[in-house]
Amino acid sequence: MQAGTVNTLSTILAMVTEIMYSGFIHRRLMSKEMTSKEKLLFITSFVWVMHWGVRVAFAAISTFELKFF
Repeated sequence: MQAGTVNTLSTILAMVTEIMYSGFIHRRLMSKEMTSKEKLLFITSFVWVMHWGVRVAFAAISTFELKFF
């Protein structure tokens, strides 16, 4: 094999190993059940972000419509 191919393969192997290891760490060592407060915070922040996302998208779409149609 050529030197470039070996470097590319070793880089890909290192990346795959890192992804698998970080996934293992997340699943085995850092997983926990969410408390009620965390669930409530997650739901309210999701709704808040969706609300602002819709407002920004509506403003962008209405501006686009006014300029081009």
